[in-house]
Amino acid sequence: MIPFLTVKQVNERIKNLIENDDALINVVIKGEVANLTNRGHIYMTIKDESAASIKAVLFRGYQTFVQYMPSIGDEVLLYGSIELYVPSGSYQIIVKDVALFGEGKRLIELEKLRKKLQDEGLFNEEHKLQIPKFPKSIGVITARSGAAIHDIVRNIILRYPIADIHFYNSAVQGETAPKELNEALNKAIDDNLDVIIIGRGGGDKEDLSAFNDETLVRTIYNSKTPIISAVGHESDYTLVDYVSDMRASTPTDAAIRATPKISDILLRLDNDKLILNNAIGNKISNYKQKLKAIANLPFFINPESYYVLQKERINNIKNQLNNKMNLLLKSVRDDINRVQINLRNSVNLLLNKRVNEVERLKIRLTSLNPKALLDKGYSITLDENDNIITSSSEININQTLKTIVKDGIITSNVIKKE
Repeated sequence: MIPFLTVKQVNERIKNLIENDDALINVVIKGEVANLTNRGHIYMTIKDESAASIKAVLFRGYQTFVQYMPSIGDEVLLYGSIELYVPSGSYQIIVKDVALFGEGKRLIELEKLRKKLQDEGLFNEEHKLQIPKFPKSIGVITARSGAAIHDIVRNIILRYPIADIHFYNSAVQGETAPKELNEALNKAIDDNLDVIIIGRGGGDKEDLSAFNDETLVRTIYNSKTPIISAVGHESDYTLVDYVSDMRASTPTDAAIRATPKISDILLRLDNDKLILNNAIGNKISNYKQKLKAIANLPFFINPESYYVLQKERINNIKNQLNNKMNLLLKSVRDDINRVQINLRNSVNLLLNKRVNEVERLKIRLTSLNPKALLDKGYSITLDENDNIITSSSEININQTLKTIVKDGIITSNVIKKE
C-alpha cells in the first residue's frame, strides 16, 4: 500500500515548520490595508506594490495595546507572528501591534525593546520596591524650567513639609536628555535618598522618547532606592513607567504618592494619643484596684497578727524538726548498738577461731620439734661444719663429729666405721 498523509497531518507539519521559523515568530510586515472587517476581532487583508496579499487578524485582547488602529487604505507596519489555521490550511498574521509607516518604524522598534525588557523580567512586580510611608529625603529629577518641578515641590511642601527635597536638573527631551537623565539618576541613587521621583510634564510621543532609553530603564531596575515615574499625562506610557517601582499619572500625582499628608498624620497622632491616654488610664485604674486589694490584706490591717501567725508557724516547724531529729537520732543509736553487738560477736568468734588455730599449730610444732626426739633417747650427729650426718658414707676415719643428746653434746673421733 502506498504511504500517505491526511490533509490534517500535512497542515500540522506545515504549521510546525512555520512556528519554528525564527524569522516568522516575530515579524514586521509593511503593506496597505486592502480590506478590513471589525467583528470584535479585526480581520484584514494586507497587500504590497506587487499585488501580493496576506491575511491578518488583530484580536480583541491586543487592541488595547496597539499604537494605531488601522483603516482601509492605510500604509502600515504590522508586528506579529505567522500562524497556520490547521482546519482550513490557511495562514495569517497574528497582529500584536500596528503603526503607520514612517513613524511606525520607531514605534515598532520601541515595542520590540519593550517586549525584550519584559521577557527579561524587568517589569515583573516581584522586583518592585516598597515606597516608604514616611520618607525623610525625596529626590526629584526633571528640568529646572519645566512646570513639573513646581508641581512636585509645591505639593510635597503642602503635604509633608518636614521632608528634605533634593533636586537634580536634567533635560527631559532632545538628544542630550537620555544621557542627562542617566547622570542625574545615578547621582540621586548615590545620595542614598528614601525615594526618587523622575518625570516631566505632558508632551507628544517624540517629546517623551528620552524616557524609553534602555540604559535609563536598566538603571532604574538596578536601583536600590524606590523610584516613582511621573512622565506626561495619565494616558502616556513610557518604558520608565513599566520598570519604576510605582507609576504616577502626573507630577502632582507623584508628589501625592511619595508623601503622607501632614494633616492625616496629625489626625492619626491625635487618635493615637487618645488611645494611649485611655490605655494609660485603664492601667492606672487597674493598679489602683490592685493596691486597694493589697491594702485590705490582714497584714496591712493588723501587722502584729501577721507576726503572731508567722511565729506560730515557725514554732510548729521547729517542733516538727525536733521530733524528726529525735526519731532520727534514736534510729541512729539503735543502728550503732546493733552494729556494736554484731561487731563484738564477730570479734569473739574470730578470736576463738584464731586461738584454736594457734593450739593446733602448737601441737604440730611440738610434734616436729627435734628436742622431743632427744627426750626419747635419740641423738643427732653433726660433722665439723654442723651438717647433720644421715649416713655412714658421709663420714671418714679420724673425722671429728658432734653428737647431740638430751642433756648435752659429745665430741668424738672416728676410728672405725662399718
